[in-house]
Amino acid sequence: MLDAMLGAKRQRPLVVGGPIGIQQGVLKMQHALFPGMERMTPRFKTDFVELETEREHEVGPLKIVTYPAVHTPETKPTSIRVSAGGKVVAYTGDSEWTRFMPALAQDTDLLVAECYFYRKPVPAVKIQGVRSARPTRKPRKVFR
Repeated sequence: MLDAMLGAKRQRPLVVGGPIGIQQGVLKMQHALFPGMERMTPRFKTDFVELETEREHEVGPLKIVTYPAVHTPETKPTSIRVSAGGKVVAYTGDSEWTRFMPALAQDTDLLVAECYFYRKPVPAVKIQGVRSARPTRKPRKVFR
Protein backbone atom coordinates (compact mmCIF):
# COMPACT_ATOMS: atom_id res chain seq x y z
CA MET A 1 0.00 0.00 0.00
CA LEU A 2 2.82 2.35 0.92
CA ASP A 3 4.61 1.60 -2.36
CA ALA A 4 1.38 2.08 -4.32
CA MET A 5 0.91 5.49 -2.70
CA LEU A 6 4.47 6.82 -2.67
CA GLY A 7 6.65 4.71 -4.96
CA ALA A 8 4.39 3.82 -7.86
CA LYS A 9 2.16 6.89 -7.38
CA ARG A 10 -0.83 4.72 -8.25
CA GLN A 11 -3.95 6.43 -9.61
CA ARG A 12 -6.07 3.41 -10.63
CA PRO A 13 -8.34 1.67 -8.12
CA LEU A 14 -6.78 -1.16 -6.10
CA VAL A 15 -8.64 -4.33 -5.15
CA VAL A 16 -7.18 -6.36 -2.29
CA GLY A 17 -8.68 -9.83 -1.90
CA GLY A 18 -8.11 -12.22 0.95
CA PRO A 19 -9.65 -14.27 3.72
CA ILE A 20 -12.42 -13.02 6.00
CA GLY A 21 -11.03 -10.04 7.93
CA ILE A 22 -8.54 -9.00 5.23
CA GLN A 23 -9.19 -5.27 5.63
CA GLN A 24 -8.69 -5.33 9.40
CA GLY A 25 -5.57 -7.46 8.96
CA VAL A 26 -4.03 -5.08 6.42
CA LEU A 27 -4.82 -2.02 8.55
CA LYS A 28 -3.39 -3.71 11.66
CA MET A 29 -0.22 -4.64 9.75
CA GLN A 30 0.13 -1.11 8.35
CA HIS A 31 -0.16 0.36 11.83
CA ALA A 32 2.44 -2.07 13.22
CA LEU A 33 4.94 -1.56 10.39
CA PHE A 34 4.33 2.11 9.57
CA PRO A 35 2.88 3.94 12.60
CA GLY A 36 0.95 7.03 11.50
CA MET A 37 0.22 5.68 8.02
CA GLU A 38 -3.51 5.88 8.78
CA ARG A 39 -3.19 9.66 8.38
CA MET A 40 -2.08 9.22 4.76
CA THR A 41 -4.85 9.27 2.17
CA PRO A 42 -4.33 7.30 -1.04
CA ARG A 43 -5.12 9.04 -4.35
CA PHE A 44 -6.79 5.86 -5.53
CA LYS A 45 -9.87 3.98 -4.43
CA THR A 46 -9.12 0.84 -2.40
CA ASP A 47 -11.62 -2.00 -2.13
CA PHE A 48 -11.15 -5.00 0.14
CA VAL A 49 -12.87 -8.21 -0.97
CA GLU A 50 -13.34 -11.03 1.52
CA LEU A 51 -13.09 -14.37 -0.24
CA GLU A 52 -15.07 -17.05 1.57
CA THR A 53 -13.66 -20.50 0.99
CA GLU A 54 -15.30 -23.13 -1.22
CA ARG A 55 -17.30 -20.75 -3.39
CA GLU A 56 -16.61 -18.81 -6.57
CA HIS A 57 -16.07 -15.05 -6.44
CA GLU A 58 -15.94 -12.69 -9.40
CA VAL A 59 -13.45 -9.89 -8.91
CA GLY A 60 -13.20 -7.83 -12.08
CA PRO A 61 -12.35 -10.25 -14.90
CA LEU A 62 -11.14 -12.91 -12.44
CA LYS A 63 -13.04 -15.91 -11.14
CA ILE A 64 -11.53 -16.92 -7.82
CA VAL A 65 -12.13 -19.92 -5.59
CA THR A 66 -10.28 -20.37 -2.32
CA TYR A 67 -10.07 -23.54 -0.27
CA PRO A 68 -9.10 -24.12 3.35
CA ALA A 69 -5.43 -24.93 3.81
CA VAL A 70 -3.58 -26.29 6.82
CA HIS A 71 -0.92 -24.08 8.37
CA THR A 72 -0.67 -21.59 11.24
CA PRO A 73 -4.36 -20.88 12.01
CA GLU A 74 -3.76 -17.19 12.81
CA THR A 75 -2.71 -16.60 9.21
CA LYS A 76 -6.07 -17.88 7.89
CA PRO A 77 -4.32 -20.19 5.41
CA THR A 78 -5.97 -20.74 2.05
CA SER A 79 -5.23 -22.26 -1.31
CA ILE A 80 -6.36 -20.24 -4.32
CA ARG A 81 -7.58 -20.98 -7.85
CA VAL A 82 -7.85 -18.09 -10.34
CA SER A 83 -9.47 -18.27 -13.79
CA ALA A 84 -9.18 -15.53 -16.40
CA GLY A 85 -9.12 -15.43 -20.18
CA GLY A 86 -9.67 -19.17 -20.47
CA LYS A 87 -6.63 -20.00 -18.31
CA VAL A 88 -6.52 -21.39 -14.78
CA VAL A 89 -3.72 -20.97 -12.23
CA ALA A 90 -3.81 -22.51 -8.76
CA TYR A 91 -1.55 -22.20 -5.73
CA THR A 92 -1.57 -24.62 -2.80
CA GLY A 93 -0.23 -22.07 -0.37
CA ASP A 94 2.02 -23.17 2.46
CA SER A 95 -0.19 -26.07 3.47
CA GLU A 96 -0.26 -29.71 4.31
CA TRP A 97 -2.05 -31.92 1.78
CA THR A 98 -5.84 -31.48 2.14
CA ARG A 99 -8.91 -33.09 0.64
CA PHE A 100 -9.39 -29.87 -1.37
CA MET A 101 -6.14 -30.17 -3.33
CA PRO A 102 -7.59 -32.33 -6.17
CA ALA A 103 -10.40 -29.79 -6.78
CA LEU A 104 -7.87 -26.96 -6.60
CA ALA A 105 -5.67 -28.62 -9.24
CA GLN A 106 -8.39 -29.99 -11.55
CA ASP A 107 -7.77 -28.91 -15.18
CA THR A 108 -5.32 -26.15 -14.26
CA ASP A 109 -2.95 -24.64 -16.78
CA LEU A 110 -0.47 -24.11 -13.96
CA LEU A 111 -0.45 -25.57 -10.45
CA VAL A 112 2.07 -24.06 -8.06
CA ALA A 113 2.57 -26.54 -5.23
CA GLU A 114 4.64 -25.12 -2.42
CA CYS A 115 6.98 -27.76 -1.06
CA TYR A 116 9.46 -26.62 1.55
CA PHE A 117 11.02 -30.02 2.21
CA TYR A 118 11.19 -33.14 0.04
CA ARG A 119 11.63 -35.89 2.66
CA LYS A 120 11.77 -34.19 6.05
CA PRO A 121 8.44 -34.65 7.88
CA VAL A 122 7.24 -31.09 8.47
CA PRO A 123 3.71 -29.67 8.23
CA ALA A 124 3.85 -28.48 4.63
CA VAL A 125 2.86 -29.72 1.21
CA LYS A 126 4.98 -32.77 0.61
CA ILE A 127 5.93 -33.62 -2.93
CA GLN A 128 4.88 -37.22 -2.25
CA GLY A 129 1.30 -36.03 -1.59
CA VAL A 130 1.26 -34.13 -4.85
CA ARG A 131 2.65 -37.11 -6.75
CA SER A 132 0.27 -39.60 -5.16
CA ALA A 133 -2.73 -37.48 -6.20
CA ARG A 134 -1.60 -37.08 -9.80
CA PRO A 135 -4.25 -39.45 -11.25
CA THR A 136 -7.06 -37.45 -9.60
CA ARG A 137 -5.93 -33.87 -10.22
CA LYS A 138 -5.61 -33.84 -14.04
CA PRO A 139 -3.65 -30.65 -14.70
CA ARG A 140 -3.27 -29.85 -18.39
CA LYS A 141 0.53 -29.99 -18.14
CA VAL A 142 3.00 -31.24 -15.52
CA PHE A 143 6.50 -29.76 -15.20
CA ARG A 144 9.14 -31.85 -13.45
